[in-house]
Amino acid sequence: MARGFFRKKVEFRQKSPDDFVSEADVAVENTIKDILLVQCTSIGWYGEETGSQGRGDRYWLVDPIDGTANFIRGVPVYATSIALMEGGVPTIGVIYFPERDELFYAEIGKGTYLNGKQVKVSGRTKLEGSIIATGFPFRKKHLFPAYESVFHSLYPYIGDLRRMGAAAIDLAYTAAGIFDGFFEFGLSPWDIAAGILIVKEAGGSVFTFGDTNIWKTGNIVAGTPIVANDVKKIIDMSIGGFYGD
Repeated sequence: MARGFFRKKVEFRQKSPDDFVSEADVAVENTIKDILLVQCTSIGWYGEETGSQGRGDRYWLVDPIDGTANFIRGVPVYATSIALMEGGVPTIGVIYFPERDELFYAEIGKGTYLNGKQVKVSGRTKLEGSIIATGFPFRKKHLFPAYESVFHSLYPYIGDLRRMGAAAIDLAYTAAGIFDGFFEFGLSPWDIAAGILIVKEAGGSVFTFGDTNIWKTGNIVAGTPIVANDVKKIIDMSIGGFYGD
């Protein structure tokens, strides 16, 4: 369905400054909702575009098109992200990258798979030479000074940075060892829930900055255990106790 809308004339609007929703987002989310709520009647729902329905302790957390700004401009980097949340943590995660037909999925305790083949994080044990994915805090530009401080502190120690414009893909590619790590400020739960599980089940680590709650701040660091830990340390040192909201 997403591919059917892609690079066609689609209606869209701004939900908030620089944060868009298109008719494709709504159509994809409603289709996923219709399928999952019919097949899984005991599980609630929380979608980025349609909100909460019978949420409870077990619910689907869905981002129909992560990377909408890419999507509406014809940039072929966007993904669908679906997580099953139970007791506040993801137990199933699925990320689908339509333009490359790449399906990443994980179930807690059972590993991470890409199109049926098990994948692992890269195994890199040092920042030197690493490729780290990131995203700018475009929805929360007041956080940019903190992001800028992190950039200046981190960049000299790594190989390079990449910005895809879709956090779900950043996390999926980190799980598959394409990127060595990922960090971003101020994401939403639907952006990261599936990806968090997918990275962890691929042998990676996921942190937030300091002692904050990752589901409230959306501040995330992920990667190989050593890379993620080193990136977290640099972030903590560069911005101290400031973690934004």
